[in-house]
Amino acid sequence: MMKFKKGFAVAIAAGVLATGSFGSQMVVATPSAVAAEGDFTHQALPVQPQDGYTLKIHKYGKTKGKFAENGDRPEGERRKNNGVAITDIPNSFGDPVAGVVFEAYKIGGIDLSTNSGWQNAEKFSKVFNAGDKSTTDKAKSLVTNFVVAGTTNATLGTATETAATDAQGETSLTGLDMGLYLVVEKSVPSGYKRDVQPFIVALPMTDPDAKNQWLNTVHVYPKNSVQEAGEITKTVEEVYDDNKGGATGQPKGKALLAGSTEKVRYKIEQDLTAGDPYTKLILSDFYPNSRLTVDKTSTKVYIVDTTKNPGDQGYVVKDLEKTNHWTDNDAAATDDAALNAYAITLTDTETNGGLAVLNEQTKDNYANYAVVADVYFTVSANGNDENTPIVNKFKGIVGRDGQTPPDGEDPNKPPAVTPPGPGNPNGPDPKYPRSYYGNVNIKKTNVDEDVELENVEFNLYECTKDATAETYTIGNGATPLNTDPIKTLADQNVPEIKGLLATDYRNGSVNPNANTTAYCLVETKTAPGYELLVEPIGFQLPSDNPNATIALKNLSVKNVQENGNFNLPMTGGMGVIFILLGGAAALLFARLFSVFGRRNEA
Repeated sequence: MMKFKKGFAVAIAAGVLATGSFGSQMVVATPSAVAAEGDFTHQALPVQPQDGYTLKIHKYGKTKGKFAENGDRPEGERRKNNGVAITDIPNSFGDPVAGVVFEAYKIGGIDLSTNSGWQNAEKFSKVFNAGDKSTTDKAKSLVTNFVVAGTTNATLGTATETAATDAQGETSLTGLDMGLYLVVEKSVPSGYKRDVQPFIVALPMTDPDAKNQWLNTVHVYPKNSVQEAGEITKTVEEVYDDNKGGATGQPKGKALLAGSTEKVRYKIEQDLTAGDPYTKLILSDFYPNSRLTVDKTSTKVYIVDTTKNPGDQGYVVKDLEKTNHWTDNDAAATDDAALNAYAITLTDTETNGGLAVLNEQTKDNYANYAVVADVYFTVSANGNDENTPIVNKFKGIVGRDGQTPPDGEDPNKPPAVTPPGPGNPNGPDPKYPRSYYGNVNIKKTNVDEDVELENVEFNLYECTKDATAETYTIGNGATPLNTDPIKTLADQNVPEIKGLLATDYRNGSVNPNANTTAYCLVETKTAPGYELLVEPIGFQLPSDNPNATIALKNLSVKNVQENGNFNLPMTGGMGVIFILLGGAAALLFARLFSVFGRRNEA
């Protein structure tokens, strides 16, 4: 025991990654110093050994009807994921998953034997938590691109692989050195998706209960999604800047302004299941024909390995060629004139047919594969009063050997719509992706707002809003979203911009950068007698996603008269007249003076 008259105590807290049913993130608590006055007794912290640590992974599956997210569990079944073993596993955790393999990489450059090392870990946690961890390579880049204490980049050691999880869903890495570790899921058994994002674990951690000793064994509880039999899903991307696991030759896209040539991309994914060979597979996309136009020449169909992440090597197993492997048809939907049905059909099982290739490529284990179709659409300009999202329905039709083929199912008949329910009182079935394109009305006036200015021209740009101030910045080299100038109109019932992508809801979910995503109008031609605006007009366009609406955005833009309405001096005009009149008066006065002078002399 040590006595201090006046001093401070240092308490070190470690970080833990909460993953799986607790989310995927890195949380690191930094060392803290607490000043104290007077005498007190101080217990020295236990010395951290440099090695001999254990990471124990407990693997559970999101078993349908059994699993629940931690926050949705009954209060008595909620558990903390703080590195300590959970001894009373509730039923809502799901079932243990055997056969899962992980890899761990030690992160170099962050020394957890020092207080500054823990502080660097916390700084890194902010970068890692906010970064893109959708693939192993991207997670690794977050590590190696992090500059420690402003000097050198963090590094990654050689991967250490776990044994496959056992029947209890458990596996361990033992004898690990002190430090931060990047942990990635390497492989999963059939029937499960490899959907655990890479995460970070600190070894050791402070015991959260005792608070005065270290945890030499840290426990984590990641989860996997069960691959439901025959599940079909659909996602939307209005903004996509990479290939993200799709077939080769796919374009980039940023469909922000309706009526442009930019395309929205929809991804339909039909999971395959264990069983006999496939004899039929049709993917049908049902789209509102007044708002979207399919680009059949851009459609891509491919087979993917669902045990890998999109973007990983080997994710795309086979690009299916349209000439040999599939056909498509765009026609009016059955019993719904507002929709068109775009149906993609894998050709028959003859040699080199789409189904023959599918069965050959996936026969080792159908449940590890899916058929994906990427379908591209241009977005039509909105109507004057449009305030609803674009909603795409979809369905899949499959047949297997030994089954009665679903010949009676019409690929052009839209699926039945699930009635609105809790959390979605007014909108369409939430499983169908939505895109929100709203209208913008520009009211252009003089400063006093008593004169409306027509035919003023603008360009529209994507820009960034300062999160705390009302300032907007257009990036260097930015190009306008519009092709033709946007002109102000006399009729205030007709919006100048008909269909602009919402700033708060993109790619089928809430935009994580909603606070800073914005648009800017730049005036390129003003009205006669008025000055050009010297700054862009920035604005945001929010949606009302729970209620499936997007309101009209009204912008009031005021222009100042030429020279700020000050009069400028000029030659000619009234100035010249006054000079001439003054000169004429002087001449007249001189003449009169001369005449009167002669008379007086006479």
